[in-house]
Amino acid sequence: MKKLALWLAFSAAVLNVSAQSAPATIRPLTIGDTVPDIEFTNLINHSFKTARLSDFKGKLVILNFWATWCFPCIELFPELDSLQTQFKADLVIFAVTHQKKELIEAFIKKNRQAKNVSFIFVTDASALVKMFPHGSVPHDVWISKNRQVEAVTSSEYITYSNVKAFVNNQKFEFIAKDENLSYNYEKPIDENGIKLQSTQSLSRTIFFRHVPGLRSTYGLYKTDSSYFLSQLNQPILQLYNYIFSGKLNNFYRQTILELKNREHYVYNKLDTNETSDKWSLSNTYCYQVTGIGRPSTEAIKEKMLQDLNYYFNLNGRLENRQCTIYKITYTGSGTKSLKSKGNSPEISWNDKEAKKYFINQKLSMLADYLNGAKTQRTDIFQFSDETNIPYNVDIEQNINDVGDINNLKTQLLRYGLTIAIEEKDMEVFVLSDKIKISL
Repeated sequence: MKKLALWLAFSAAVLNVSAQSAPATIRPLTIGDTVPDIEFTNLINHSFKTARLSDFKGKLVILNFWATWCFPCIELFPELDSLQTQFKADLVIFAVTHQKKELIEAFIKKNRQAKNVSFIFVTDASALVKMFPHGSVPHDVWISKNRQVEAVTSSEYITYSNVKAFVNNQKFEFIAKDENLSYNYEKPIDENGIKLQSTQSLSRTIFFRHVPGLRSTYGLYKTDSSYFLSQLNQPILQLYNYIFSGKLNNFYRQTILELKNREHYVYNKLDTNETSDKWSLSNTYCYQVTGIGRPSTEAIKEKMLQDLNYYFNLNGRLENRQCTIYKITYTGSGTKSLKSKGNSPEISWNDKEAKKYFINQKLSMLADYLNGAKTQRTDIFQFSDETNIPYNVDIEQNINDVGDINNLKTQLLRYGLTIAIEEKDMEVFVLSDKIKISL
């Protein structure tokens, strides 16, 4: 009997150890769920290679999922660093990625926005990605002191006021980032099992209002006998951009809006109290067309143009209008050396920050970035590189708005560059309200 009792006790102990060693099934978590005492592995910027959530007991946690190829993710790093420093007594921020630790360490060494930050990097985090599934990054999970998921958001909500409210156990307004990961983007909405509300439908077959949970994306899919064009949760201007972008060098810089109510077409944070998420709910659309045969892409776009003009009661078209060309030329008499010192090629361009620089780049890249930058100006203007400089250059700029030509000219003069102005006719996209004719 004693031998039998000892054998049973030994068997129970072995079974218990085996159960603890077996990997637990990962259950996706959402708002309101309690987070288990998860283990963070392959850490960077921490005293140890691993840590557990319980090691940060008494602190709030934000998991910021990111990737090295995600520009908005990298752009957020200075803000995350500032917030971690200001709220270090109450908050810990983890920058979480599924990418390998060696890759992230190499990235941090080269990227200025990732160097010397105070938050912790979590790498090889495939388990965390499964626990908090998402289809796009940045993706932020807010966890309370009692390990409950309080919010799942886009990075737009990573602000001082929201984090301060979070630290003070106060609610802040947000729209939950809810992505339908099972959605097949190559099939129409009604073939994905999504039941549309009557208020969402503009056309039974081709036109819908904003559909929550779907990414803002587009695609044209063709077979030997049919085609399918899909535009999901796109602003009106972006729909027109798809039609005309191939015919214009820079669609948004070559667009004239002759509209009574611009707020439905362009989101401007300075003109509204709404977040871009809220604005998108009312001002983005899904346009889908299926058909038999293989018409040309231009023919499909022409049908789309007719539909957009009809459904929105607009007149979108190409016209020749006068615009200003700012030609960058070289005088050779600058106080700073223009020719590159030969350092590793790098570009730092953030519309939110005044300081911008181009290291070991062709000068034409400066004109490209100036043409693509956001500006408060609403007139049509373009930059062109007329220097014919064959070598790479190093340039630093301190400009908030590329439309401030006087400041830009002052910055360029240091390198022996100047700006010549030319007025010329250019093909542009014009969007205007359609004149209603009473019958």
